[in-house]
Amino acid sequence: MPDSFSYEEFQRTRDRLAIDNGVWFVWRSHMDDINCRTRELPWCQEGAGCISATVFRYSSQPQYTFSLYTKIALDLAAYRNYTALEYEWQYLPWWGNSKQSVGLELGTSSSVGNDVYKETLRGGNYSQLWDTGEGWNYPPFRYKGSTYLTTNADETIGYMPIYINITFPGQGEETIDYFVKAISLNITSPPASIITNSTLQAGGCGTSTSTGSPISSESRPIKLTVGSFVGIIIGVFALPALVAIVCFRMWRMVKAGNREQRNVVVQIASIQDNTPSDEEPNRPFPIPLPAPAATEGVDIPFPSTQTSVYSSPPPCYGENRLELTTLPYSRNAYQATPPTNDTHAE
Repeated sequence: MPDSFSYEEFQRTRDRLAIDNGVWFVWRSHMDDINCRTRELPWCQEGAGCISATVFRYSSQPQYTFSLYTKIALDLAAYRNYTALEYEWQYLPWWGNSKQSVGLELGTSSSVGNDVYKETLRGGNYSQLWDTGEGWNYPPFRYKGSTYLTTNADETIGYMPIYINITFPGQGEETIDYFVKAISLNITSPPASIITNSTLQAGGCGTSTSTGSPISSESRPIKLTVGSFVGIIIGVFALPALVAIVCFRMWRMVKAGNREQRNVVVQIASIQDNTPSDEEPNRPFPIPLPAPAATEGVDIPFPSTQTSVYSSPPPCYGENRLELTTLPYSRNAYQATPPTNDTHAE
């Protein structure tokens, strides 16, 4: 018996066990207490039957777990070699017992690839179902999702495992029946979200929760309304105007800053020009006079034709006579020595 089935085989025998030429394998927590088979009953899907699991009346375990398992093999070339696919998955379970635990809620779950869906399944009317075939008319659990596939070594075949699980409480001296029908799996397309390497998001309906890979909705074309178009036109003209206003204000600020800086420089320069200095800058060295012929200690009249090379007026001399002493060439080549005679002083 193969461990996987093609997508086409699954579509033909999706409501039958593998031992009945179907695609589903069975796992039971207590093999001697649970009987599994494909049944043709009035409340099963017409022409397809339904999968049945029955816990015998004499069983005395505290609980029983029943699982269905299959694995679908997909030719990746038919799906553009993508290893992740979108799908639509559904199944319709029913459970009840001979002690009439009507309305008792049990947890049930199913999984497609990495996606896990959990539901609450209420107990049905056992006698009604067996006596009239009625009482199983609610809709199936339906989901939409996307999942990654495992592949063979050559990455030409992708595998999609599927599980259905439920656990029953045991009460002793009772018969438990569990049925599954309306099983369906449709692979829609490689999702656009996977093509763009975006995050997948999980789908589902009802009160289900998912622990698998989420799937994003398909991309839709963008439609421009009249308001959107008007907003775009306004934005096209408003943005350059805003940029121009900002640039003008920045230019004004820079210009005002330069003007203030120039005023400060002018004020500083004015203050520096009016500050007296101990030295007289930029004044030329005086032209040295010829050495006098007189001997030391002889009074020599100051030449009346000699003028000072300084712009400031010359100093006052007592009775226009000074003692001259010869000095080395320097900024002041000659130094006037005040007369020693007190009669010449003012």
